[in-house]
Amino acid sequence: MIQDKKRWLSAWARLEAFRQNLPTYITAERVEQYHSLISDLQVASGEFLNEFRIPEDKVKPKLLPIRGRAGTSLSMQYSKDKYCDSDYFVGQVNALWQYLKHVTEPSVSAPEQAAIPHHLELTGTSDAHHELRTSQSNKISVFISHSSHDKKIADALTELLKNALEIDPQSIRCTSVEGHRLPVGARTGDQLKQELLESKSFVALLTKHSISSTWVLFELGARWAVGHHLAPLLAGGLTAAELGGPLPDINALSCESDADLHQFVQDTADVLGVKARRPEVYTRYITILKELSQKQKEGQDRGAL
Repeated sequence: MIQDKKRWLSAWARLEAFRQNLPTYITAERVEQYHSLISDLQVASGEFLNEFRIPEDKVKPKLLPIRGRAGTSLSMQYSKDKYCDSDYFVGQVNALWQYLKHVTEPSVSAPEQAAIPHHLELTGTSDAHHELRTSQSNKISVFISHSSHDKKIADALTELLKNALEIDPQSIRCTSVEGHRLPVGARTGDQLKQELLESKSFVALLTKHSISSTWVLFELGARWAVGHHLAPLLAGGLTAAELGGPLPDINALSCESDADLHQFVQDTADVLGVKARRPEVYTRYITILKELSQKQKEGQDRGAL
C-alpha cells in the first residue's frame, strides 16, 4: 500500500530516469544517489527495500590498465576512486524497479497508472523475483566455457565482449567473473545445462588448464553434440595441434593474435545479429587480453624449466 502518493510518483519518476541514464562506470557517488532514492521509495511505498542496496564491499577501487613507456608492457594498478561493478549495480536497480512495480501495482489508481509509461509495464506474474531469475536465464546470448584457473583471462575476454559488441552485459555468462555468475538460488547443473545448450554463441576459452578440466570437456561435448555455434579461442600458449577429439576440425582463433581477436569480435557479432563497435573503442581490451594470455604462457614456460 502506497503511504505517500505524491512522494511515490516523484520517486518513481526519478527511479525510471536513473535507470535510463546509468553511466558506463558506477562511482561511489552514483551509489550514494541510488541509496538516497531507495530511502525515498521506502518511505513513500512502505516497503522494506534494504536488500536492494549496494553492500559496502561491492564498492572498491578499480583495477586499471596503465601503459608504460614505448616498448614496455601493460601494467595494472588500482584507481584512487571507488567503483561498483556495473553489471551488479544494474541488476540491483532493475530488481528494485521490478519488485516495486509488482508490489505496488494493485494499489495504484487509474490516473496514477497512466502516469507510468506503457513501455514500462510488466507481464502478469505472481512472483516478481521468480520472473527476474527466469528472464536472466532465458536471455544468455554468450556462454564462456573456461577453467577457474584462467579467471584473469576470462575476465579480460568478458570485458572485450562487453565493450566491443552492442549487447546487454548481463547476457554474457562467465561463472568465474563478477557480474556474470549464476544468480543466487539457481540450480547450478540445470541452469548451466540450459544456457550452454541454448546460448547463441558458445565460446570455449582453451588453455592447458581447461583442456584438463572434466567440467569444461563436458560442456564442450554437450555443445558439440547439438551442433550449435562453437568458437574455440586458444590462450595461454595452447596451440591447435594440442587439441583432441572433434576440436581440431573446428577453426580456432588465438588470444595472442590481434587479427584473430578482431575477427573473433566480428564473427561473434554476426552470430548474435548485433553490431560491433568501432575498433578504436575496444582495441585496448584486445591488448589487455593478448598480454594476459602471453603472460600466462611465459609463466608456464618458466615453470617447465
